[in-house]
Amino acid sequence: MKKICIVASGGDAPGMNACVKSVYVHAKKMGFQVWGAKNGYDGLIGKEPVLLEDSMLHYVSGLSGCFLGCGRSAAFRTPEGTQAVADTLMRMGFSALVVLAGNGSTRGATRLWQTTGFPVIVIPATIDNDVPFSKHSLGFSSAIEECIRHIDNLKGTMHAKGRDHIVQLMGWGSTAIADTVGQAAFADIIDTVENRHTPEQIVAKFAELQSKGSRSNLMIMQERVDPNRKTADVINETIEAARFLQQIHKIAGCEDIRMTTLGHLQRGAPPSCRDRWLAFHYGKLAVDCVKKSKGGVAITLAGGKFRVVNLEEQ
Repeated sequence: MKKICIVASGGDAPGMNACVKSVYVHAKKMGFQVWGAKNGYDGLIGKEPVLLEDSMLHYVSGLSGCFLGCGRSAAFRTPEGTQAVADTLMRMGFSALVVLAGNGSTRGATRLWQTTGFPVIVIPATIDNDVPFSKHSLGFSSAIEECIRHIDNLKGTMHAKGRDHIVQLMGWGSTAIADTVGQAAFADIIDTVENRHTPEQIVAKFAELQSKGSRSNLMIMQERVDPNRKTADVINETIEAARFLQQIHKIAGCEDIRMTTLGHLQRGAPPSCRDRWLAFHYGKLAVDCVKKSKGGVAITLAGGKFRVVNLEEQ
C-alpha cells in the first residue's frame, strides 16, 4: 500500500483544508493511506504525522485555515533538519510528501528533493500568489474576495462622513493582492512596492480629487514591510504604519484621512468556490503523481490546463 504524507508549510491559506480532503478522497479511491504532519515541517522532525480518517475531514472543505496546523520551521532550514524530515518519511514508509506551499516553502521542498532524493509534490498555496510556477495559488481568490467585501463596507461610511481612506493589505513582496483589489475597487491610488507614494503625493492627490467634487477617495496600500525579512516584526510594522499616517495628517493639516489594515482578515477568509475547485483538481493530480511514482514536481494551472512541472526547472 502506498502512503502519502501531506504538510502545510509557511502561512495558512483558504483552500488548504479542501486540498487535504481532495488528496485524501482521491487517494482512498486508489487504496492509498494519507497521513498529515502537524504544524508544518516541525511535525516531521522528531515527531510522527497522524493517519487521516473520514471523521477528520467531513466538514473541513468549507473552513479557512488548516486543521493540521501550519508554520515555518527554523530547524528545517538547516541541513540536519532537512535530513531529519527525510529520515522520518523514509522510516515510516511514505511514498511521497505533498507540500502545500508558498514561495519560500517551495524553495524548501525543492531543497528536500535535491539533497535527500525524497519524492516531493508541491501544490501552490498562498494568498500572496507569488509561487514562481503558478499564478493560481490556493487562497488568492478567497483573500481578494474578502478584501473587496470589507472595502465595500468602508465605502458607505467613507461617503457618509466625506472622508478619504487608506486600506492596507498583505502581500509581502508580491503586488498581486494590492493590484487586483485596487483595480477591482476602482481605487484612486494603488500603492505597491513597485509604485510607492510619498505622504506629500497622497495628500496632493486626495486634495486634487476633492477639488473636482469627489466626496471620498480610496487608496489601496500594500503593506510597507521589508520583503527580504525572515520573520514578521509586527510591533515595528504597526508603529511604522502609524507614523506614516501621522505624516499624512501633518501635511494635510487635519485627521480626516483614515487607515484600516485588513491583515489576517484576508488570510482567514472562507475558501471561495474557485479555491475549492482548484483544491479538488490540485489534490487529484498530486495523487496521480504518487500513483506514477513522480517526485520533484509541482502542480499548476497554466493555459487553462492543469499540469505537472519539474521543480528543478523553476
